[in-house]
Amino acid sequence: MKYLISYDLSGDRDYPTLETAISAVSLGRCNHILGSVWIIDSPFNSKEIYNQLYAHIADMQLIVCEILPDNCEGFIPPILKSQLRVSFTDVINDL
Repeated sequence: MKYLISYDLSGDRDYPTLETAISAVSLGRCNHILGSVWIIDSPFNSKEIYNQLYAHIADMQLIVCEILPDNCEGFIPPILKSQLRVSFTDVINDL
């Protein structure tokens, strides 16, 4: 299953430890697409992923959502939607 992971970037945090945990939970099949946003492929469900990552960032906000590739949208200008859909689909399919 494909998932989107996002967390709050703030203060002095041990992000390398979190990034290692994300890589572990995705078995290395992950893309760090924005500063605090990842797309991963994992055999675990969203609750299992959340629980494994939360241990590394217990005082931060964290969200894990399953991605349904045919049902992805974003708040962007319409002219960029087709470009994003291709790029986003490529990122998901690369996993």
